[in-house]
Amino acid sequence: RADLATIVYGIGSRTVGAAKLMTCGGVKHTMVAMEEGSLLVMSISDGSLLGVHGSAECDMSVVAYHMALFVGRAGHVLTPELRSELRKSLESAGSSR
Repeated sequence: RADLATIVYGIGSRTVGAAKLMTCGGVKHTMVAMEEGSLLVMSISDGSLLGVHGSAECDMSVVAYHMALFVGRAGHVLTPELRSELRKSLESAGSSR
């Protein structure tokens, strides 16, 4: 989980840098297609990123569609403060097992 977050952040920062260098505006999404899967990274309004890893059999156009719906409907609620609170809640739940 932490490794995926690091990869998503790295891909996101690289594509934002490329977009600035080429003066192409903001990055909406980035897709990395691999032999045995794909990674789709989508921007959320506050600069956060949503990353989804799918298998080779996965239809990434369907995944992208649902990610866009999710970001459109819930992205504004996923503030850094809420994400931090949720992360702490998950960590405490995991340590109590």
